Amino acid sequence: MSPGGTLNMANWWNLTPQFDGLYDFQGATRPAWFAFLMLGRLTGNRLETSGDDARARVMASWDEAQKMVHALVWNFSLQPPPAQQVRLAFQNLNGRRWALRRFNLDAATASNQENDPLRMERNDAIEGAAAEDSFELPPYGVALVSLRRVK
Repeated sequence: MSPGGTLNMANWWNLTPQFDGLYDFQGATRPAWFAFLMLGRLTGNRLETSGDDARARVMASWDEAQKMVHALVWNFSLQPPPAQQVRLAFQNLNGRRWALRRFNLDAATASNQENDPLRMERNDAIEGAAAEDSFELPPYGVALVSLRRVK
């Protein structure tokens, strides 16, 4: 790197305030940290997903060890996206009992306690071969829907 490039990098990283990290200057977690926490719940094997709307995206996994399905849904785009109505349909559940929980990321909360930014919006028991969850996802919203098999 040239001397000018080195000086520029030193200025950028050492003198310019950085607002793009997972923690703020007091060590408190920022909303992005909780988004990565939700992403980290997608353990196991990736599941095939499909949808009608290209604006709201979903990624899902099946964790054999935990007997859980996790689906992460987000509403991001380059331009401010409108709120999206999301309908998730889970199929081939083998007619068993399942616990369905949905957490929405609340990026506006001032608290960094996990239960505040990761708000539980649904907690239900489901029986049968299929389950459904419908909700509105705000602009730049993130939600995690989990199904856990109950014995």
